[in-house]
Amino acid sequence: MNSIEVSMSEESLGDLATLSVGIARSRKSDAGGATEHPVVNVRDLEDGQVRSLGDLDRVALTERQEKVADRYRVQAGDVLVSCRGTVTKVGLVTEDTAGALVSSNIILIRPGERLDPRVLFCLLRSPLGRRSLEGIATGSTIKAINTKNLAKLTMPVASVEAQRAFGDLVALAEEQYWLGLEVARDRRLLAHSTVLARLNGEG
Repeated sequence: MNSIEVSMSEESLGDLATLSVGIARSRKSDAGGATEHPVVNVRDLEDGQVRSLGDLDRVALTERQEKVADRYRVQAGDVLVSCRGTVTKVGLVTEDTAGALVSSNIILIRPGERLDPRVLFCLLRSPLGRRSLEGIATGSTIKAINTKNLAKLTMPVASVEAQRAFGDLVALAEEQYWLGLEVARDRRLLAHSTVLARLNGEG
């Protein structure tokens, strides 16, 4: 990592990625489609993760929505940003969620070749990134972010080689973070089970 020469430029997010708002949910009476689609809602973005397909709500679409559904379908490497609510959430899509649609409360960012999605994810979740997102949000009670303002955000851009190394570091850190949480949960469960067993005269 230290051996990689890093030269930086700054560009707007709109020049580095495509941005779009998710699909609006139809009233049940309007949705005549026989096929139900998994949809990512804001509550499915948690601590940087996006829930997998099997854990998502499924909704039917209108005939008109079915024709354009693919434009709202996520793929691995997309970055999702909640655009309505009191707290802005950011999530990185993995293969576990690929193929789902995104709701209209989420902006789908699809980085181009010059922007590593893992780096973008890191930038938007950083303290500076969060302040930037808060700065472009409008509304007094319920904050809202639109794609026009989000596209204007300035991003530091390193070389493709440097971004790949940075992205690998972010991915490794995320993997270790979630593995550590899983180990901690298992230890807590074991400790609680041991104490309860002893209190009940077992063991």
